[in-house]
Amino acid sequence: MKHARILTSILLVTAVVAGMVVPAAAAAPPVPFPVDRSDPSVEGQWSTPFSEGGLFDERAPQTKEEGKKLPAAVNIAVSPDGRIIYWNGIEGYEDPPISNGIGTPQKKSRTRILDLRDYLQGRAASPEWIIPSQERGIGSDLFCSDLRNLADGRLMVVGGTHYTNEDESLGMPGIGRTEYNGTNETRIFDPDTGEWTFGKEMNHARWYPSLLTLPGGKMLVAGGIKKVLWNDEFSHVHETETFDPARPEDGWVDNGESGATELPFYARLHLLPTGKVLYDASGQMWGPGPYVAPPAALSSSLVDEIEWNKQKLYDPETKTWTEAGVAPLGARSNTFSVMLPLKAPYDEAQVLIAGGTFSPVTPGSYVGTNITEIVTARGDSIERTIGPRLNNGRWHSAGVVLPSGEVIALNGGDREDNVFMGITSGVRQAEMFDGERWAPLASSGRDRIYHHTAILLGDGSILVGGHAPLGFTPVSLGSDNYTHGAFANTLRDPSFEIFKPPYLFRGPRPRLTQVQAGMELGEEFRITTPDASEITSVVLSKLPSVTHLADVDQRTIELEFTKKSDGTIEASIPNNSAVALPGHYYLFLMTDNGQGPTPSKAAIVQIGETDHSKAQQPFGI
Repeated sequence: MKHARILTSILLVTAVVAGMVVPAAAAAPPVPFPVDRSDPSVEGQWSTPFSEGGLFDERAPQTKEEGKKLPAAVNIAVSPDGRIIYWNGIEGYEDPPISNGIGTPQKKSRTRILDLRDYLQGRAASPEWIIPSQERGIGSDLFCSDLRNLADGRLMVVGGTHYTNEDESLGMPGIGRTEYNGTNETRIFDPDTGEWTFGKEMNHARWYPSLLTLPGGKMLVAGGIKKVLWNDEFSHVHETETFDPARPEDGWVDNGESGATELPFYARLHLLPTGKVLYDASGQMWGPGPYVAPPAALSSSLVDEIEWNKQKLYDPETKTWTEAGVAPLGARSNTFSVMLPLKAPYDEAQVLIAGGTFSPVTPGSYVGTNITEIVTARGDSIERTIGPRLNNGRWHSAGVVLPSGEVIALNGGDREDNVFMGITSGVRQAEMFDGERWAPLASSGRDRIYHHTAILLGDGSILVGGHAPLGFTPVSLGSDNYTHGAFANTLRDPSFEIFKPPYLFRGPRPRLTQVQAGMELGEEFRITTPDASEITSVVLSKLPSVTHLADVDQRTIELEFTKKSDGTIEASIPNNSAVALPGHYYLFLMTDNGQGPTPSKAAIVQIGETDHSKAQQPFGI
């Protein structure tokens, strides 16, 4: 199994992206929500797939050439005006993984801006796609980077892939290879101008890092790797760094020896109400090491893998890590890890971990599990319990927290596609966690196995996109058969689908008619709604920014509120910057008519500002 995994890693990390110039999108046909035989108030409802220019609305790409035409949403984020930025990732069939003189493939990411605002309100016949003037981004490839929304509304992207043509043969005389190097680049995307710019470079190059917002708005970057295929440094990047957007001239500051630790790729990190950062023993894990390496590196990486099983806490004030016990079931790979709603008095956080594979140490397990865990953090105490089982075993499944507190699991595969490449079956059925059980929901129309994303929209629905699997198998190499019967499509799918959860079919929705645009920590503010007497909760949900299932800034906050005699709601922002991170949030009102919680459409508000003008309301409220 070890040798199979190493061979798989060779194929994995040497796939090369082919660039395409995509013409401006033509108007796509409307995306109806079809009436079917199921009850959407129980199972929810999926839209039909839609894509840029309508090219792949009817079917997913069927040929290698079709798979190259459009970018897929491997990285995705929502801007403060409600528009969506996304960019591309590799897909296995684009170029040979190993070849002579393969060149230096650069900047294949192909960014897009997707505007759904008028479309979702029925004011436009189709979504709008905008190709930024620097559509590929700048510098090295944006693929394998991490991204977060900054407090001022811009998007920060760190790390990624720098490809170089290497001369080493990997033991195969006469065959060169392309190396995946991490990059130390920081890039900033401004949604107002649609342009990319460079920020200060990190001290360490990183491929698959984790980027997290700290209290007050400082940024922490951790983990990743400097050189992927032939890792002669023997380990991941242990050093962490901090950046203060308020003092950009200071650049990234290394947190020193006490701030260094071993983490897996895209380590699932969560900022707790204490201001400390939790690593919950989950991430993306390939071992021994995600690379072919000198023999000494293999034994070193096994030591690193043991570290992945340990829960850890990082204190940004002292720049130190402490261990919080070994995860009882061991490390979890390619699982989603989401923070459940934070509630007053905001002294406790719970994290739901679901699906993935168990990887305590190589070889680990390769079949998607249906086991869930709930991690409860109170102060420095970390408790871990088994939750209700999923209906489907899932590898690389997305998790989206709704403003109701319910969690939706979407897509993924039945086994680890990075090992069983091309022979993984898609899990299309969504399911919902209500705190007690996982209820089976309606099924999507497309396979989305690896490199897919899912984000909450301001109308309460979920946008699902992406799918760029690696695809190399003995079955598929040298063949034009990319679907493999019962197995998932192995070509990139640039389409999107929208899932409407059951709470959108539970009866009349509350209406949020006005709220100020900005609030400070601890501030009380008024919300105008004709449904004030029926409001059961006021909820903030941080605008999403997702890659490889992970949004480490994800948080949902239930606000304290009172109903006023004038028919308005008065709510208050927590006076804790580790709870209410600076930045932009959806603001939802919730009611319950006995069938379950029902959300309003959201306004977009900014925490950390005192702008009392009317909030961004991109969904027509």
